[in-house]
Parts: sequence; C-alpha cells; structure tokens
Amino acid sequence: MKYLLFFCTLLLSLNVLSQDKIAKRDYNEFLETRIFSSERNSIKDDNITHIDIGYSNEIAFFTKLFTKETTIFDRKNGDTSQSFLHIENNYYFDLNFEGDKYILNQNYPWLHLPSIKDIHPQNLPKNDEINYLSKISIYRDSTIYYFTTHKDFYRQIMPLWGYPAKYLGSIEAREQQIAKELSVIQSDAVNDSICVLEIIILKTGKVTDVKSIGGKNSELNDIAERAVFLDRNRDFGKYKPKWRAAIMYNSGRPMDTKLKMFIKLKKDGSVQILLPKTMRNYTGN
Repeated sequence: MKYLLFFCTLLLSLNVLSQDKIAKRDYNEFLETRIFSSERNSIKDDNITHIDIGYSNEIAFFTKLFTKETTIFDRKNGDTSQSFLHIENNYYFDLNFEGDKYILNQNYPWLHLPSIKDIHPQNLPKNDEINYLSKISIYRDSTIYYFTTHKDFYRQIMPLWGYPAKYLGSIEAREQQIAKELSVIQSDAVNDSICVLEIIILKTGKVTDVKSIGGKNSELNDIAERAVFLDRNRDFGKYKPKWRAAIMYNSGRPMDTKLKMFIKLKKDGSVQILLPKTMRNYTGN
C-alpha cells in the first residue's frame, strides 16, 4: 500500500449470544488490528456516508451502506411516508444471496468490493497472530482495514438482527407454476432472465405489497408478483397465511418486514426461486 499506514491493537469487550441460544465467542477472545490508510475513495452516492464490507475466510460475505437519511417503514402497509415501525440508516447486502447481489450490482455498479489481493499484504505491519482480514470500512477520505486472530471473525461473534420471513408452502410448486404460465403464453421474458421482488410481510404473515425492484420488466415479473398474492390456502373459509413472519432476534417476537425474492428463468425454461437466509437490519433492506 503506497499510503502511510499506522495501526493500533485494541481489545474489545462486548458479549454477544448467537441464534438458537448458543453462546457466541465474545470480543475479549480476539485481538483486532486496525490499519488506517489515507487513500481517498470515490463514493458516487451523496447519501452514503461510508461502506462496511465484512469478510469470512478473507472473502467478502456482506456489505453495509450507511446513509445520511433513514428508511422509515410503516407499521400497517409499508408506506414510508406515514407512521413508522422500524427506522434504519443502512442497507445490508448478503453476498451469499443472489437477490442481494443482484440489487447491489444494479443500484451501485460503481462499488468495488476489495479482495485480500488488492491490499498487498507485504506492505502491512507483520503480526503472526492478527493476520485475518475481517472488515474494511470505506470513507471518502480514508480506509480502515480490520484484521483479527480468527479467519471467520464475524461469524464467530456477530448475531443476526433477526430471522427473515419464511415461506410455508412449496417453493418447488411456485417454481413450476411460474414456468408453466410462461410456457403457455406469448411471453416477452427472455430465457436466462432475472427479476427480484420486494415483498412486505406483516407479523401476521399476511402479504400486503409486492413489487419488482430488480430486472427488466417482463412477463416473468408480472407472473411472479401474481403468484405471491394468489398463493393462498383457505381453511374453513378463513385466510391462512403461507408466510411465517420475520422474528426479532432479541425478543423472539414476530415483526413486519420487507423481504427480497430472487427469481430466475433458466435457459431450459425452468424457474428458480431463492429467499434470504439471514436478516441483519430491522426493515429487511
């Protein structure tokens, strides 16, 4: 690294519990080195203050975009202009979930996720114990590199904010339904095309809104949106939700949230649906 670097080693103290009531290892067990660099960065969105990128086994597995403005999530129907249930000042992207990766690349094409190869380890202070990249914080006027004693630091100590909403029906049946509808109509959807839906799911499990936030407008988007709303099971004439609401990590209580659904029309005409497995902020963004 061609910029002046200096570092300080910190002992952090914060006890955290993991999901499923299994105690996580706490910060006291890990040494952390912060390496500050004066390198400037191009953050092309004026609303973003800084960007965090978390690493597992020195491969990026999440990124958070911290913003000046907050996201306000309405209690009843997701209308962000009215009363709110949750407020967030960041957007979280799980880089192991295709839906998040697609939206990140679509909305922030200028964002480069550095790899360990970009950092030139030979220029970093030598320490045989504290040598695993765990996080990079990117600011306009500087960059901070975090190294720890564990190659999977964040998975060891960072709890989930909550558990995302879960579909209680058959994903395979929905995939087949969408593929069948596309096959029998004069579709403008192109094989190997993608769409990402944003679904608002209340703590009752009821879906109140579905909209496309990623991909080109096509029959794939329209049919997928209808499939989410029309997938209902009636039990003695009463609506029975096909979704289990998101769960707050710290209380175990259901919550209103947003959820991304990734849908891909493959080259062979089959459809793939993927849902997130993690949730690290309260709006589901």
